[in-house]
Amino acid sequence: MNKQIKLQSGTNVSITDDRVRVDLPKAPSSCFWNAVSSATLNGGDRIFPTSGNKSNSDVIHVINYKVPYTYNGYDPTPLKLLSDITAREGISSERTVGLLTAASMKTCVTSSKSIQGVTVEVVVTVGLSNSRMAGAEADFFGLLSDSENYLNKC
Repeated sequence: MNKQIKLQSGTNVSITDDRVRVDLPKAPSSCFWNAVSSATLNGGDRIFPTSGNKSNSDVIHVINYKVPYTYNGYDPTPLKLLSDITAREGISSERTVGLLTAASMKTCVTSSKSIQGVTVEVVVTVGLSNSRMAGAEADFFGLLSDSENYLNKC
């Protein structure tokens, strides 16, 4: 699968079997992109300033990469995996928000809506095989070694 979508804002969405890549249009020179996410790569509240140059170095990317259900999060580490993906895609890892999912990229849908001069655009993948109800206990694996894992000390 190789699908290209251009949203109202000029945002490019590229969907393949193993990833969804969103390329945000360059922000005006006096502006910046702000991303708030739970992403592994550049997650949290991030500001991506523009340099004002005319190259594509100011483009911000979002990648949602499909990992196999058997991916254990250790080999390679999520950051290493996402860094390798950005290198393979030829984009800057410093200007990419990177997520991992086991959801099929075939579920990806987009939508744009403008009301009173404000446009909201959404790019979504859905995975239901490992779904949880809000507030339900979830499975997890420790990100710390057993000696550092504070959950084991309770």
